[in-house]
Amino acid sequence: MNPVEDQLPLHEPDQSSACADPQSKKAAEDYYKLRSLLLGDDYSVALNHYISKEEDAERVADVLSEAVTLSVKENPSLGEALTPVVDKAIAKSIEENPSRITHAIYPIMGPAIRKAVSAALAEMVQSLNTLLEQSLTLGSMKWRFRAWRAGIPYAQFVLLQTIKYRVEQVLLVHRETGLLLQSVTAPEVKSQDPELISSMLTAISDFVSDSFSGGEETLERIRFGDLELHLLVGPKAILAVAVRGSASDELTEKASATIELIHSRFASAFKHFDGDRVDFDATQPLLSECLLSQKIAATPKRKPWLAMLLLLAGAGYLLINEVERYRLVQVFNQVKAAYQQEPGYVLLSASRQVDQLMIEVLRSPESRPASIVHSTILKEPSVAVVVNEKIVHFGPLPTVEKTPARTLIDVESTVNALLEKDDKVSIIAQDDRLQVSGRAAAETLARIQQSELLKGAFEVLDISGLKVIEPKSAQEMIAALAGEVQQTIFYFSPKEYVLTVDELEKVAPFVRDIKALQQYAAQGEIKALQIVILGFADNSGTDFGNKVVSQQRAEMMRELLIKNGIDADIVVAWGAGNIDQAHISDASQRRVTVQVLYALSQKTNLYSQGEP
Repeated sequence: MNPVEDQLPLHEPDQSSACADPQSKKAAEDYYKLRSLLLGDDYSVALNHYISKEEDAERVADVLSEAVTLSVKENPSLGEALTPVVDKAIAKSIEENPSRITHAIYPIMGPAIRKAVSAALAEMVQSLNTLLEQSLTLGSMKWRFRAWRAGIPYAQFVLLQTIKYRVEQVLLVHRETGLLLQSVTAPEVKSQDPELISSMLTAISDFVSDSFSGGEETLERIRFGDLELHLLVGPKAILAVAVRGSASDELTEKASATIELIHSRFASAFKHFDGDRVDFDATQPLLSECLLSQKIAATPKRKPWLAMLLLLAGAGYLLINEVERYRLVQVFNQVKAAYQQEPGYVLLSASRQVDQLMIEVLRSPESRPASIVHSTILKEPSVAVVVNEKIVHFGPLPTVEKTPARTLIDVESTVNALLEKDDKVSIIAQDDRLQVSGRAAAETLARIQQSELLKGAFEVLDISGLKVIEPKSAQEMIAALAGEVQQTIFYFSPKEYVLTVDELEKVAPFVRDIKALQQYAAQGEIKALQIVILGFADNSGTDFGNKVVSQQRAEMMRELLIKNGIDADIVVAWGAGNIDQAHISDASQRRVTVQVLYALSQKTNLYSQGEP
């Protein structure tokens, strides 16, 4: 190029250059005129495109893809140079918009997740099937004992019994320094500290090498319990594989191939290793391939005959017991009903103890013995019946004067059995003559006259001194019965709610009077009847204790009435505790009283008879 041309500007001169040297200005104008004549207007346009940055970008965009493709083929350094940039761009994109990457990989991750879940469920079903098959066998008891001794859950122990071997953990250890380079653990296994395992492994290996071999030999296997540690030693690293069970040749070959591949692929990283383990993060997929497992071949299914026999035996035993229990209940109800209906008997308690029936009764002297009663009920006694009977006088005791000559029968008991509640009589037996005097009901007079025992024992039966009591009206009888019931008071020993022997003698007439009231109610003479049982206690205990024992006393009397045929709906029990009354002794305060509430059929209001 001409030296003069080098001094000329590339662009057209503008107004700002008007003040320049006239000679230079004229030379520039002549240059542009000559260039325009020779090259035309396209030259200026081409020159402006050449020096513009936008045009540079357009030209690079046109050839960028071809240049990258050519560079990758001839020189791989471009990919290595772009890797950090791409990584940062992806991380930045995920950080700013996480849903974008989720939507992008959804078509891939969905099927993969479903496949993994299906495989896990299939494996779980197989393990559970094995668990159920073993749950009712003698082998299951042995497994449970062994799991208890090992201190692991039974389900985990069963899983271990259903696999031949399983790799639980894989570690890659630098041979020279003993540092842990990388480790992987099976998902279902509780991970142990890999750093601690690596340190202990190195210490043990060095100890064995120094103490026993003295050469280049290395430790190859360590076993403790069901876990075995396989060591595959390479020039630069050691691959430690923790296996539970008996490893197969497949695992040995896979581990050997893995350690060889690691040495081949990461030779440069081993050569320049300075303690930074970042270069060995890429070994994790290779180590994960060693997490193998092999299940025990399924044995032919056998029917759990032993379990079936045990179940059948248990069902048979329960059935026999249920049938026997039902039979005992029927006999018990039959015996209980018989004693409730037997004349001259008051049932105190009835209970079943294993295969025995325990009966406690009060009976009058003239009634049939208990042995005769239940022998007539049970024609073929297949159930043991134990009867505790106490003989008491149900009616008033007559005044009797007997001569020693008359001893063929018990005159007192015979006459006493014929009396009503309100009868007041005296008897004198002398030789073949029996004299009865006093006051008695017309029904009593008829029974005495018709008594075969008295006719057979005495030739003369003198009842001229016996006056007949005029019958009372229903209202008078009801009032009298209610009064008798309310006058009956039961006393108790300190802190007890069971009647003493002396108090038990009051039970028979007490029950008889309430039954009579209940009979009047059934006949329609009484339209509303309520028996209120009140329990009391002395002041020797706390308020709460007194309340409890008084309630127990009232409840005991209520149960006694119900056992003897009194309707449970008309009996109410209430514990009043201790009512502080200085004029009443402690013995008198430990009592149960009864209040009778009734309404006669011809009245509409409920009223009370007497006070508790």
